[in-house]
Amino acid sequence: MRFSLIFIITILLISCNSTPKENFRNPLLPKDYIIKKFQNHDIVLLGEDHGVKEHVEFIQDMIPHLYRNGIYQLGMEFGAYEMQEQLDELLIADEYDPQKTKDLFFFYNVGWAFLEYHELYHKVWEFNQTLTSQEKKFRIINLSYQFHWEKFDMNHQEASLKEVFHLGEIDSFRCEIVKDQVINKKEKALLLVGTPHAFSKFLHDASKPIENKNCPFVDTYLGHRLYDEIGDKVFTILFHQSFLGTKENNYKSVSPANGRLIEMIEKKHIGKIGFDVSRNIANLTDNSALSECQPHLKLGDVCDGYIFIAPLNELTGCTIDASYFSGKDYKTEVYPFIPDPNWHKPPETLEGYLGQIRRYVDLEERYGGIK
Repeated sequence: MRFSLIFIITILLISCNSTPKENFRNPLLPKDYIIKKFQNHDIVLLGEDHGVKEHVEFIQDMIPHLYRNGIYQLGMEFGAYEMQEQLDELLIADEYDPQKTKDLFFFYNVGWAFLEYHELYHKVWEFNQTLTSQEKKFRIINLSYQFHWEKFDMNHQEASLKEVFHLGEIDSFRCEIVKDQVINKKEKALLLVGTPHAFSKFLHDASKPIENKNCPFVDTYLGHRLYDEIGDKVFTILFHQSFLGTKENNYKSVSPANGRLIEMIEKKHIGKIGFDVSRNIANLTDNSALSECQPHLKLGDVCDGYIFIAPLNELTGCTIDASYFSGKDYKTEVYPFIPDPNWHKPPETLEGYLGQIRRYVDLEERYGGIK
């Protein structure tokens, strides 16, 4: 009897001082994790914090893996549907045209001078070159349209934004693209979008207004709309990233789940992994700005899955392509079209704008040393 009691106490002590295996249920390498999700889901939304080099390079490496498993399309936020035909031609051309790549990105966003995103086009082209003429080619689907920022007026913001977003609410537009190009054709696709656009279940019920005016996430996003279309055939994964802080910490970046998630990962000395946000992980509380939208927020409310490549303080920002603006007149071809002038005043010179772009991908500044 005494031996049994000592044995039980020992087991309890071990349980209290170790991370249970169920915290990381069936962890896989990130690429294998994504493929596994396509066994039961048609659309996998991958939410990213824009401009992280390692995350975009991961997508580059995913292309052959996706194709071998019957996923032939990557949807990307960073391209205009008006240029879809030109993009399709680029990705199957006999010779690759790097200038056309830059032109396609420039058409959508005059500031998207990030080499790793451009290289995605090149990687798809290289892969398609390995296929026979009879084989289906891998595609990148442009999920956006060209915004007319040259029509924005600071003095009449509400009215002019309707001219900027002249084809309507952007995530509604994106949903129609996905329906037309993927769902109606009974295909599957990985969609790379900014994190809020990937929300599918979090803040889904638009009929319930959010009372807290500090909540920064109040729209019905792409993931919500796709969930309405095909339900649990949609799966939301987030790259490891920071969340926006609250007023109490001056809105500085914070680690998800109050830092507990990275603590659990580091405690188990896990490398690159993908895992379901379930069980103990799902119940981790989060007090970031997201919690101002939903009381008693837990990580499992925000996403279905998670990909960890490296701690935030070991990630690097994307590379600026110095030739992106070559041959462009800054005052007439760049300055009037700079996105979000209501958020960031456009600099008067190209040098100033390049500085603004570099600061955007300065991850030391963005993450402030958190993990």
